[in-house]
Amino acid sequence: MEITKDYIVEYTKRAEETLAMYADYKHMVKKGNVDIPEVNKCLAEFFTVSKFLIAEYERKMTQYELVKADFDMWYADKFIDVRNKYNTNDLTKSKWLSKDEIKMNVMKENREEYQIKHKELLILEREVSTLRRLNDTYKKMDGIFQTLSYNQRADLKAYSLPNRMNNSNNQNNNYNNIRRQEA
Repeated sequence: MEITKDYIVEYTKRAEETLAMYADYKHMVKKGNVDIPEVNKCLAEFFTVSKFLIAEYERKMTQYELVKADFDMWYADKFIDVRNKYNTNDLTKSKWLSKDEIKMNVMKENREEYQIKHKELLILEREVSTLRRLNDTYKKMDGIFQTLSYNQRADLKAYSLPNRMNNSNNQNNNYNNIRRQEA
């Protein structure tokens, strides 16, 4: 697979569109409050988003591993070719090129091919890294949504106490009954 400018632009565009669908939850906050239906919507969508991020991560990781294996095989072949070319039997071992010198010669003698393959590998590494960080961040969001949901349930329970008291003829009696029930 060749990494072209069009590929990078298309991948970036697709990733941005997908993340934009799920990332724009700032509309949830209205006058400093988060509505219960909005929190429930986030909780309901969490699995779908999480599943997408995991699948995308695994897809990119597989692609990266295949490209890396291909690069490693290509590089090993070139390394052996350069080593055999410069480290001949007629030279003493002290005059042989070191591993670092061989690596530099591999890059120099195969400059264009090395740059293409290495660039593709680096781009895939960054994509995998980005998806890993997105997954980690999204896992943390789950905890935030759970906390919001819990807080809202607690608020609803607390708000229902005064409502029960206001609906009775004998507020003191009901208040004492409610307190006994909760204890």
